[in-house]
Amino acid sequence: MKLALRVAFAVLLLLLGAFAFVRRINAVTPELGVQWMQSAEGAFALVVEPDGAAAQAGMREGDFLRSVDGVTIDSAIDASQIGWDHAERNVRRYDVERDGQALTLHVVVAREARSEPYAYLAVVGLAFWLAGVFISVRWARVRGGAVFAWLAMAMFAQFALSHTGRGDLLDRFIFALDVIAGSFVPALLLHLAISVAGPRRPLRRRWIATGYIVSATLLLFTAWISPEGLGGANLFDRPVKTIERVDRLEPMMLALVLIIVCVVLSRGAQRYPSGLRRTQIRWMLRGALFGLAPFVLLYHLPWALGATELPRWAQFASVVPLLFTPAAFTAALARYRLNDLDLLLMRALAEVFSIFCAFGVYAVLVFIMRE
Repeated sequence: MKLALRVAFAVLLLLLGAFAFVRRINAVTPELGVQWMQSAEGAFALVVEPDGAAAQAGMREGDFLRSVDGVTIDSAIDASQIGWDHAERNVRRYDVERDGQALTLHVVVAREARSEPYAYLAVVGLAFWLAGVFISVRWARVRGGAVFAWLAMAMFAQFALSHTGRGDLLDRFIFALDVIAGSFVPALLLHLAISVAGPRRPLRRRWIATGYIVSATLLLFTAWISPEGLGGANLFDRPVKTIERVDRLEPMMLALVLIIVCVVLSRGAQRYPSGLRRTQIRWMLRGALFGLAPFVLLYHLPWALGATELPRWAQFASVVPLLFTPAAFTAALARYRLNDLDLLLMRALAEVFSIFCAFGVYAVLVFIMRE
């Protein structure tokens, strides 16, 4: 009965993910070129990009926004949502106030395809989903099996369930599931590592409970601060900046938990000098180091720290190794001929190294011939 419920939940989540993927892959981002700031007199344009749609319509920095298409705008949060609410409408009428004078501007909303590697991340989420269903059906009772199944579903939801920004009921539901999954991924990852290679039972329970308490607190705070939730950001002087900072707490928490997970797995590998348990822990450590770590360090963490948009090579290098994580975790939990997998991994690394050496020699020879 429990297995049937888990499989039914996984299938429903997969169908929702497929529907969200179709919506998200066709979505575009409205580009207005304005950064809004809240003040006592209302929302005003703090930064207006020279080549943006708002600047071409005549908007200047310091203009106060009063209404859009006759709808009054009271906060910078409402101003930042302009363009998302009516995806089919390209020309918007802005009523602004400049030096005490009322002006009407007609802004042509530019819409561009999103540049995030969402399609590949959805594939990674599907790999996690398959791994979670596989472990849940075949090895649900192994140490860490049930936790990994929930972690896999959460990773699938975080990677595949992405809202389009339309703001309709379905979009908000997908966004809510994405936020819930993202909040509990660090706690589930920590729970999995401690279950497989953690310390003694009393200390183990404390660490696991702490992880879930922090995740639940982060989720509740996000729901309170979000304009789609209770709208607590309006109580701050800079509500848009407040929302951005809260959104960055999740990737920072994941980076911290990843460090703790690597330490726990490393100590667990030292605790078991030989045998299947040690090999199992080593494969989980490889999945964390070679799969999750590049994504967190090159993609998640720079965005959380407010860095500029990453170059294409950094995005590519950060998301490609992610597929190794569900494969390594599944191999570790399945525990099927892990020693043979170790030999295959060493041979694969040797082959990759030889290919890189061949390309290096070729590049040096081409450079010498050109000179």
